Amino acid sequence: MIPYNAFSLPLHFPTYEKPGAALRTGGLVQLATFLVIAALLVGCSAAAATTLVQAPTDSAPVLTVEPDHGPLQTVTLIGRNFPAHAALRVRMGAPNTGLNAADLAWMNADEDGAFIVSVPLPALWPGANAAVVEEQLVLAVIDPSLNQTLATVIYQQPAARITPTPDLLAGCDASILAAAEPVAIVMAEALDILAGATAGATPVTRVDRCQPMSVSGRDAGGVWVKVELPGGYRGWAASASLRFNVAVNVLPVVE
Repeated sequence: MIPYNAFSLPLHFPTYEKPGAALRTGGLVQLATFLVIAALLVGCSAAAATTLVQAPTDSAPVLTVEPDHGPLQTVTLIGRNFPAHAALRVRMGAPNTGLNAADLAWMNADEDGAFIVSVPLPALWPGANAAVVEEQLVLAVIDPSLNQTLATVIYQQPAARITPTPDLLAGCDASILAAAEPVAIVMAEALDILAGATAGATPVTRVDRCQPMSVSGRDAGGVWVKVELPGGYRGWAASASLRFNVAVNVLPVVE
């Protein structure tokens, strides 16, 4: 009996090519492989170049705060990425109450949108009748032309700043200190209002403790401030005897 697969036919038949055909075929394969690799390299390079061009940049305003060294209760604000040459203002607030309307300082950004400014911290919390006892202050940079807050930063006060001090306005109506315009209240038992910014000037009138008054300016050293009383009296008063709702050095220098 003849086995089943004794006459099975081969599945692959021999083929015959002309001389050099294998060489040409191998060359075409190598060329195609080279073109594929080159295309992949070009694609990777393009993707890498695109990534570099489209890398995002940080253009939002950045604000940092540093405490100053020395007897004055001031901090330094450092800003960058603000609008170039913009006229800016600094205001203060608390995280849970918002910003006060009084400007603590004003400055102009340079051509790169940067600035450095020293900001005095008022001894009185704006709108209150006691010394500042907040642990955290919010310092904000405002663009007054847009009425917009551009950046804020939290300042953690040193322990020495948050120690309560005696309230020298006890018994006074300190609600005037919530006003948006510069005002003051007399802390001394009595205070002379003088015709000039010097201790030897002629007295215009004398006022008692708790007397409120408007403040329109200061001398160059901030020792004297120009005031106006509700009765129409105008003159100069010693700043050390007054409690203000703004820092004295932000008042304009007047004659």
